[in-house]
Amino acid sequence: MTGLTVTETGFLLDITGREATARSVIVATGTRAVPLDIAGAREFEGSKLFYEVAILLEQYPEPERIVVIGGGEAALDYSLTIAGQGAEVILLVRGDGLRANERLVEAVSLADRIETIHGVVPVGLTEDAGEVVVETASVAGDRTFTGQAVIAAIGREPTLPALEGAILPAGSARVATPVPGLYLAGDVRHGSLGQAGMAVGDGLAAARQAALYLRGTQPWVKERE
Repeated sequence: MTGLTVTETGFLLDITGREATARSVIVATGTRAVPLDIAGAREFEGSKLFYEVAILLEQYPEPERIVVIGGGEAALDYSLTIAGQGAEVILLVRGDGLRANERLVEAVSLADRIETIHGVVPVGLTEDAGEVVVETASVAGDRTFTGQAVIAAIGREPTLPALEGAILPAGSARVATPVPGLYLAGDVRHGSLGQAGMAVGDGLAAARQAALYLRGTQPWVKERE
């Protein structure tokens, strides 16, 4: 679904060039990675800069040295996956600590192939002798780190369809939106990587509310705080 328009009778959906109508819609389109917004990033996207570890490993099935940017659970998980393929991993973290559960933090700290560098802020990407160079700034001074490729895991954002006629909220605390008949479920509601059980629960709640809305047995109202 690439577009969603609010009409007098419900919704008009643009589905890859085709149109469909619906009286109620549940949006469960998930999240996408927040892009790395530094000099040179767009030039390397898809060739030496990646946001999903599976895509990186498709192009580099036998990696030797990879730079990972981020300090959350996704960054640590990606680092462990890449190191498990026999590669040396340089993990660049903006802050002084890692924002992940204790098991992941411990696994990364014990991994011989993962070197964690704290307190560095990536400011640019360049290329030298076929390798990508990550330029960073820090209190201690500017540094560069090189690798075959870079994977950035600096956050997720909801993948919301373009909505005409209303504002579709991101990271909503509610399944029901301010638009009658329109509901959010899963990561698109939470704005980050959640749990499968949470998504299932959202889906059930959204389906129930949509069914009541369509039957007209319960007037649409905002969920309670």
